[in-house]
Order: sequence, then C-alpha cells, then structure tokens
Amino acid sequence: WSVQAMHSEPGSSVWGAPVTVVLPSAGITLKDVRVAANGAGRAHAVWTRAASAPAAETIESARCVIGGAWSAPHRLDSRDGSNAATLPRIAVDVSGDAIAVFTQHDGTRPNVHANRFE
Repeated sequence: WSVQAMHSEPGSSVWGAPVTVVLPSAGITLKDVRVAANGAGRAHAVWTRAASAPAAETIESARCVIGGAWSAPHRLDSRDGSNAATLPRIAVDVSGDAIAVFTQHDGTRPNVHANRFE
C-alpha cells in the first residue's frame, strides 16, 4: 500500500485528487500512518516502514505545504540493527513546527523518542 493525501479548501466539501506521499518498495509495508497540519496548510505525515522481520521496523516522515509537493521520506529513528521503532504520532503547532514521537526498543525495554521539525 502507498501513503496518499488529499486536500480540501476550508469551508469546501470538495476534495482534490489524491497525491502519493510515498510508495513502498518490494517486501515493505507502510503502516500506522498519522498526519497533522496547521491552519495555513503546512502538513506533516509520519508512518512505520516495516519489512518482513519485526526488528526491521523504522519510522519515516514527510512534509508538504498546500499547493506544493510532498518531501522525500526522511528517517526519524536511530535503529542500530535489531531494535524496532513503532507507534509513531505527530502534532503540528500554529507556526507549522512539528514534533513526532515513537517508541524504539533498546534490547531491554521500549523507550519513547521524539524528533522535531521547524
């Protein structure tokens, strides 16, 4: 499955055509997709990129301004080879600054990590 997004103007019930944010490669699943935007239309998306092995789960994000294209995916986690990153969430403030949070296992326990975009 790909991650796609659509836009609607404030007060309108009409949605624009879907645009692709990211396409998975062979053997990859994109899941846990979350999107947040501010009132000016600056949007951020975050998702889990999963291969067949659970430890291969990583967190990626992309951003977009209304009328513009989505950025290339950017990896947020710091996976060290065997520790999965999961459960991404994202929030955007009125200025369009975003913070993404997710869990990443350290081999003993899951830890909460955050990554900020201004």
